[in-house]
Amino acid sequence: MRTVADDIAAHALRHPGRTALSTPAGEVSYARLATRTEEIARLLRAHGVRPETVCAVAVEHGTDAVAAMAAVLRCGAAFLTLDVSQPRERLAAFVRSAGARLLLTHATLAPSLELGIPALLLDQEEPSDGPLPDAGADPQALAYVSHTSGSTGEPSAVLVEHASLDAYLRDTARAFGLGADTVALQTAPLGYDASIRDTFVPLLAGARLVIVDRARLLRPAEFAATVRDHGVTALLSVTPSFLTHLGGQTDLTEPLAGVELVASSGESLRPFLAAGGRGLVPGRLVNQYGPTECTMTTTRHSVPAVPDHTTDLVGTPREGTVVRILDGDLAPVPDGTVGEVYIGGTGVTRGYGGQPARTAAAFVPDPLGPPGARLYRTG
Repeated sequence: MRTVADDIAAHALRHPGRTALSTPAGEVSYARLATRTEEIARLLRAHGVRPETVCAVAVEHGTDAVAAMAAVLRCGAAFLTLDVSQPRERLAAFVRSAGARLLLTHATLAPSLELGIPALLLDQEEPSDGPLPDAGADPQALAYVSHTSGSTGEPSAVLVEHASLDAYLRDTARAFGLGADTVALQTAPLGYDASIRDTFVPLLAGARLVIVDRARLLRPAEFAATVRDHGVTALLSVTPSFLTHLGGQTDLTEPLAGVELVASSGESLRPFLAAGGRGLVPGRLVNQYGPTECTMTTTRHSVPAVPDHTTDLVGTPREGTVVRILDGDLAPVPDGTVGEVYIGGTGVTRGYGGQPARTAAAFVPDPLGPPGARLYRTG
């Protein structure tokens, strides 16, 4: 099957000079990004990376981070992104639970990232010559590993397959109407699944992705300046608490001026709306809901200019997904009564790495779906 790496390559063929990335190190064209992706993919193949191989990506966010993730997908394999600012012990735990076999990093970071697996130094090794075979990815092969604490508090590796990731990225680009004129700002840090949405949905659409030093995103005045200076039109992964903090800066006038789309997730949006926050967002505001176990987002709600403050609306299921409200016997409950939320469809992931009992408890057969269909029990 096709992956986002193929779309980046297609954009590079049609519009080689179009800017794909704006980074602290400079502008990167689609042609350069596609070339770098192929270089890293050849390195990965030379190091034995194949379907079901998990590669840990541990570099500062920029060209190599994006190209490395795309290259892993290009090889039909899976990536685990790591936030290099986190403690080594925590990163090592992520690597172990994900079953990662190769670390993709830079020479300057490698000494502090001894995580018990071989390291491939992206800034030192030279790729071999010749094109890669154009085999595509197996839809049922692993695409990325993310982590969730769930109710236990212990991080668990969630295994997401290529078909789930690809369907999600393409549906999101369509639902948000992104295109070549879109300028999206990367707000979610590497190591969180929201960063995958931030990175690949704009690039799939042929848009420009803006990557800045993380410190600039955490200071409201610098965040607003970044939005203004880069002409940002889309924010795909902001939290309600961040929007509340931004709106509370009385010295900032229209910090989101020019932004046509703000997609919020991770927390309840209701307190922000109840406090009158809708006026902060000049364009479209979308409330996203979905657990990591169902590929980032399951439902979306476009918040009207005058929102309903009395309920916490999370919208309707995205294309290819289903939400069922069931009782303890997995039977639908009548309208107006309380039940438990179960999620089915293309977003349902493989389960938890190395935890068959937990997977069996949380991922159950869908009694209302086609043969083999599964539901995720959200709790």
